[in-house]
Formats: sequence, C-alpha cells, structure tokens
Amino acid sequence: MDAKDIYLQLSKNVIRVSEALAYARVFVTMTAEERLWVDSEVTGYSDKYQVPEYRQLSCKIKARVRYNNTHEVSDIDLQGGGIDELDDFLKNNLGLSVYKLYITQGVEWIEDQVADHVGGDIIMFFEGGPLQELKQSLSSEALKYNFSVLEIFQSASVQYALHMINVVKNKLINILSRNLRLSQPQTYNTVDEGVDNMRKVIFVSYCWESDEHKEWVYKLVTDLSEEFEIKIDQKLPLGIELTQFMESSIANSDKVLIIATPEYKNRADNRVRGVGYETSLITDELVTEKNKIKFIPIIRIGSKETSYPSYLGSRKGLDMTNDDKYQENLEVLRENLREY
Repeated sequence: MDAKDIYLQLSKNVIRVSEALAYARVFVTMTAEERLWVDSEVTGYSDKYQVPEYRQLSCKIKARVRYNNTHEVSDIDLQGGGIDELDDFLKNNLGLSVYKLYITQGVEWIEDQVADHVGGDIIMFFEGGPLQELKQSLSSEALKYNFSVLEIFQSASVQYALHMINVVKNKLINILSRNLRLSQPQTYNTVDEGVDNMRKVIFVSYCWESDEHKEWVYKLVTDLSEEFEIKIDQKLPLGIELTQFMESSIANSDKVLIIATPEYKNRADNRVRGVGYETSLITDELVTEKNKIKFIPIIRIGSKETSYPSYLGSRKGLDMTNDDKYQENLEVLRENLREY
C-alpha cells in the first residue's frame, strides 16, 4: 500500500475515508501539520475548542420529558420554547452552544453513525455533570414546567455529517495528490491510471447559460490547454459520475477558475444545481485553507458586485468582459497561473 494505491481506492470509493486515513498514517509522507490533522481525524479531538469549523454542525437542542401524572414521553425543542437565557446558561456554566454540535469523535465513528441513521438525525446525549445541571435548571419550580426531564440531547441532520465526511475526504485526496506530485520525476505521466501529470491542473467552474457563453468558456479552456491540464465538464464522456468528478477535480486542482456572471452568482448563493454543489466544495476548502490563492474569479458578465458569489468577498479577480482585450487578459491569466 502506498500513496497512489490509497489515492485511487479513495477516489473510486473502494475504501471508506476512515480506512484511507488509517493507511495514510502508516504509508504516506506528510508535513507535521498534515500528520497532526490526520491523527486527529482518526482518533478524534480531545479538546472541543480544537475542533475544525467543518465539524461544528448546526443542530437543535431537545429535552426528552415525561409529563407529570402521566406516562407520556415526548421530545421538545428547547430553543425558543420559553426557556429564557438557555444559550447563556449553556455557554457560561457548561461551555456549550445551543446552536452548534461539536463532533469530536474519529471519522470511523461518524461513518458508522451515518450508516445507522440514513435520512434521520445524529443524536448526542448530555452526560454526567452537564446533564445534571441542565436537568436541575429545567426542572426547577421557577420555570414552572409541568414535566420531569429524562434526557437532554443535541440533534443534527445526518446530511451535515455526510457533508463533513466529504470535506475530510477532499482534504485527504489533496494531501495524497501533492505527495504523488512531489514523489514523481517531472516526466512522470499517469493520466490513464487516474493520477494527474506534472503540468499544473486547472479546474474551471462555470454556469451553463447561453451557447455563446459556453463557446467562450470552451475557447478559454482550449487556449489554456496548451500549457496546463484543464478539468472541465464539457470534455467528459457520457455516463460519467459528475458528483465524483466535481469532488475530485476541486480537491486535486492547483487552481480553480470561477467564471463569474450574475447567473453563476445566483446559482452559487442559492446552492442550485452543479454550481451549487461546487460552491459547497469550494467554501469547504476556503475554510480549511484560508491562505491559499487557489480560487481565481474571472468576471465574464457584469461586475464584482453583480457577479461574485458571496463567498469570494473582496478576492482579486480578472475582468474579461471586454473581448477586445481577450488576448491581453489571457496572457495575464497564463502568467498568474504559471507563477503562483
């Protein structure tokens, strides 16, 4: 087993993410920062304050209660349920948040939870001191609730956990891809085996709008292909799994060109179709690797204000709205891709 084997099996979903992480710990050369991350994803995070943002899931906090003088048991939402200052109580007394479920367990545990709760929720019960404090607070006469608290728990959609696993998978693929590039001589080429060659890999994210727009994107891709390895869905064979293509391409590319238009912004901000899914993948990388200048906006229609997806913020881009300056801007783009 080596980095190439792990890369191929993970990309083709032959092995689970937890298995790939375990193999990577043993067989892959990594930086100290990468190894610390892999170790944490395998064994879990001992301190919730070290939990990455992608492991902080939006959730609800609920109480399982038995109403007095009956045997009826029910789950009730605690947010907005008349229980005043619950958020402050959790934060100040227990160091917890009403709105965030911190997943500290290793990836294998998360994958098992997903397998057992497809289409449902992941539940984390409060235990020990935190549970007793909450039960005492909620059961106090001052709150005047006509029930006894049995359990208190946080509940997050399984879809959030699936998304979290996908973030880990993409980051590991990125580590494996860089490892392969560093370990191979410059003449090495394994495109047919599923590993990119040594030319810089550029993924192009764009919106299928008019035929004219698609033709312009294709021309840009063709011009850049003379020097770079281009990933774009226009060149894919029929029958290919597009979701896997997007995941792998964004994770493994050296640069991602975002062809910005008002319609692209609309689909990105509202998570519509392929652009929406690519947006989720892109924002994940922006969170985990904020300092990388990997994502390059290319304004084709409109302006920064009308065409930038919200996640791009004030990121510097290239205005290619004027076709009279196409060749000039193309050279600027080539130089930027080449040098950075």
